[in-house]
Amino acid sequence: MAPGSALQVTRTGQGPDLVLLHGWGMHSGIWHTLVESLAPQYRLHLVDLPGHGQSQHADSEFDLAQLAEDIWQSVSPQLSEPAFWLGWSLGGLAAMQIALQQPGQVRALVLVASTPRFSQADDWPHAMSPGLLEGFAEQLREDYRTTLQRFLALQVKGSESAREALRTLRQRVLASADVNVAALQSGLSILKEADLRERLPAIREVPLLLVMGEQDMLVPPAVAPALAGAFDDSQTVIIEGAGHAPFVSHPQTFVQQVMMFLHARQ
Repeated sequence: MAPGSALQVTRTGQGPDLVLLHGWGMHSGIWHTLVESLAPQYRLHLVDLPGHGQSQHADSEFDLAQLAEDIWQSVSPQLSEPAFWLGWSLGGLAAMQIALQQPGQVRALVLVASTPRFSQADDWPHAMSPGLLEGFAEQLREDYRTTLQRFLALQVKGSESAREALRTLRQRVLASADVNVAALQSGLSILKEADLRERLPAIREVPLLLVMGEQDMLVPPAVAPALAGAFDDSQTVIIEGAGHAPFVSHPQTFVQQVMMFLHARQ
């Protein structure tokens, strides 16, 4: 693929379309344990974001609007009707942006450990400190592998099954030798700068399921009321004992909640 070309999208399963967007520094293989449960009832579109996984040759410099457009252009030709969109962390931010840029094309949103603004502000305390995100950006330039390992550790911190979840994340993420540092920097810039709070009223009619980890250190569940309250039809699930990756630490509970929500909106 040449720069700016389509992203890698793996498709499997049958039924209504369900697009899955992974988080920063990850790739679509992170959904491995969910595919077996979801594929019999949904046609899954597993996207590798630019510079992640098998999308190494896509344009590595992007902002949130361009990221959403790249994803849409890569996925939409294979969608027969408005799809369900599930986004984790950065992927959730991208899913919200897609809903904004493609009115009427998002059947429902499932946001996993995600938020319209990842960095703290005076009126938005339940988020990451700007200093933490800036520290990641500086370390990324010096040693990307150590930075990714530190980020993975933060994602499971506080989880009741932190050791096992961290082992799983490392196996699925660090096993890949393909790392595009420029793309990681673009993603970090989005996490530091993006703020969709004032734009959420434009998509308030889109059904929302918000899944949070009780022990999430990156997107605290205390943000849930503000986000869920911006939508007319919203449900919030806080998974007890989970960190930033509840689908890794508590896959059965996660799948059950997602499928209940989606089935009710088919």
